[in-house]
Amino acid sequence: MTALFFGIHPMHVESVAWISERKDVLYAFFYLLALLAYLRYLDERRWLWLLAAWIPFVLSAASKPAAVVLPLTLFAVDYFRKRAFGVRSVIEKVPFFAVSVAAGLLALKAQQEVGAVADPRSGAHSRGFYSPLLER
Repeated sequence: MTALFFGIHPMHVESVAWISERKDVLYAFFYLLALLAYLRYLDERRWLWLLAAWIPFVLSAASKPAAVVLPLTLFAVDYFRKRAFGVRSVIEKVPFFAVSVAAGLLALKAQQEVGAVADPRSGAHSRGFYSPLLER
């Protein structure tokens, strides 16, 4: 039913219309695949399913840096499934956090290379919405 509604009127039409926005589709596909594999891991407690969650997460983070929030989403899933918070639940997410940190640093470096992020050591800053208010 949802696919029908999306087909009639997509809310995020850029992902469908522009080839440059296919990253959104890939990111969402691999992100949701990782979530499904993690849910299976919680049901069966086999490490193979945790690996099956980690691999699509790596692909999702490679598609779009917005995927770095998946480890926090996994903690939210644990909370809603009433899983006890302990050392094991943290240790199993360490590889996910490692990928998140690496993807975040890589995205930050790429943004700095093209000038999208100001170098904090240079003192230069962009004129944002609040800049005129701060200059008074």
